Amino acid sequence: MKSTKKWVALFLTLLLALSLTVTSAMASDNPVADARNGVVRIVFAYTLDGEPAYQLGTGFFIGEEGKSVEFILTNAHVVTVYSDYTGEVLGYADEVEVVFDDYNEDSTMTAKVLKIFTNGVDLAVLRLEAPTTLRQPLKLLSAESVDIMEEVYALGFPGIADDTSGIVSSTIDDVTITSGSVTKEAYDEGGVNYLQIDAAISPGNSGGPLVDANGNVVGINTKVDDPNIGTGLGRALYIDYAMDYLDTMGYSYTKGTEGGEVPVTTDELPAPVPEPTPTPSLPWYVFAAIGVAAAAVIALVVVLALKNKKKQTNEYVAPSPEPVPTPRPSSAPFKGRQITNVGQASSLGGKSYPVQGKVVIGRDPAKCQVVFPAKTPGISSAHCAVQEIAQGVVVTDLGSSYGTFLENGTKLEPNKPYTVPVGEAFYLASKDNGFRVK
Repeated sequence: MKSTKKWVALFLTLLLALSLTVTSAMASDNPVADARNGVVRIVFAYTLDGEPAYQLGTGFFIGEEGKSVEFILTNAHVVTVYSDYTGEVLGYADEVEVVFDDYNEDSTMTAKVLKIFTNGVDLAVLRLEAPTTLRQPLKLLSAESVDIMEEVYALGFPGIADDTSGIVSSTIDDVTITSGSVTKEAYDEGGVNYLQIDAAISPGNSGGPLVDANGNVVGINTKVDDPNIGTGLGRALYIDYAMDYLDTMGYSYTKGTEGGEVPVTTDELPAPVPEPTPTPSLPWYVFAAIGVAAAAVIALVVVLALKNKKKQTNEYVAPSPEPVPTPRPSSAPFKGRQITNVGQASSLGGKSYPVQGKVVIGRDPAKCQVVFPAKTPGISSAHCAVQEIAQGVVVTDLGSSYGTFLENGTKLEPNKPYTVPVGEAFYLASKDNGFRVK
């Protein structure tokens, strides 16, 4: 009997292994979705006119397949400070924060700005303080490889998506993908070539990759005709400018190939090989082996069942005790939270605001859902974030100039979450700018 059980276990193990092989072979091959694994959010924090300011953009890693990555491509304007009035350049970033998950110290790394192009080419090259395996390198392929009306895909963190997913939520699953076509292959602007596309891009997409159907990066999402609504015709900088620079500097990257062929790195470019004869997606012997294993298992089960039926015994076998259910924490829903403005001199006039997911409070309507007037003293452009929980809300100061405080006067440390229970209050800069949790 023990020998028979061993044979059953062996056949079941074989069947499981073959099933995993088939599952792997049948898994959805989606190189466009896979390209998200190379995308990150770029946060450039600086001070302008004595006030903290932020610029958010997208970047993507390049390097050798299967190795740690450290080099990032993005747009030059993502790491450049411009005047709000004249548009002139006020300065450039020396370093930026690269966000891999939510925006906190455990999921960000500092990157040095290695190169900013100032000749009209909107391109910057960044380098992490240390290589990482949190993302993968993307393949680069000349923009001249795409044809008119070929489908392309823009990846990044557009601001219009942040309105619902959180201002700095930056996981791989948070990467937005939009699709469209190449409507003009070589749009020339000031002697610089762009791919003209109708895929929807908007502020926040800047610096993200534009990929073809095989996941090859053919451009860098750079600008759009109507940035207010994220529609119209967009421009993606030719990736060739980056490839030329990387080749000149001797930095390794993975070159994509047309038609989904095996990519190669710039360290070693092999001679071309003949295209292999197409084969079926699943070999016939996989199905045959599964059929044989399944039939063997079924036959053994039937034999064992017949033997057990013939065997007579008067021995009483106690039934196995029923498993004791593991207690689960209560998941009773709550009706949601709201924060009500309190303070006699507040410019918000005692209004109440629902807290659904994450809400940002500050002066900048592009970043915030609860917006103070532009000249409100002490309020930063993105002052603090509020997120609902069952007990009340979690308040996080976003590096404001004049601070965020609990009702008892405790000042919140920047980027550290604090729980404010229902019925209690918090305030921004002064008690005139307070909110009570309901």
